[in-house]
Amino acid sequence: MLDEREPCRPMPRRSDAKQKMISAAGTLFGRKGYDGSGLSDILAESGAPKGSFYHHFPEGKEELAEAVVLQAGAAITALVKKAFADTETFEEGVSAMSGSIADWFETSGYAEGCPITSVLLATVPQSQRLHAACRSVLSDWSNAVAEAARRHELEDKAEMLGEAMVLAIEGAWVLSRVVESTSPFETATKMISALAKVR
Repeated sequence: MLDEREPCRPMPRRSDAKQKMISAAGTLFGRKGYDGSGLSDILAESGAPKGSFYHHFPEGKEELAEAVVLQAGAAITALVKKAFADTETFEEGVSAMSGSIADWFETSGYAEGCPITSVLLATVPQSQRLHAACRSVLSDWSNAVAEAARRHELEDKAEMLGEAMVLAIEGAWVLSRVVESTSPFETATKMISALAKVR
């Protein structure tokens, strides 16, 4: 079951060394950036033995980063779908989604950003593998919002709202880290809600 308080962090299973490393890498990428998180840091955070890393990720850090991106991306997509499924209007869904991420980020002490962003900024477009993973994940987020917009009779602007939501939330995430406040998420919610109301 998805933990709504940690929308961008992969969920660990205690007995699974591979999953522990994915979760640890996601945490560190969000906290220290992709380039600032070395293998020794990831192993220390995960508690996994050094020899197990290349057993699970024979292609190295890039393969691990791909796993982080895809799993964290799936968690956000699930959060988006749940936020809009439990609300009666598109605007309520926007608020629920933005609020979930803002609450989690505040709980982290404004210290853990989205690991997908850190991977993207450090590796795209140089790595085709990670470029493809990030593009797929961001497309999934946008499509999930667009689908919700269509259900709320916003067909004519569904794709635009999906893309705008990704822009607004990722931007809010960055600015919130700088100002150490959830107010940028509130602004993002107002922006998207206003776009949805424009006829």
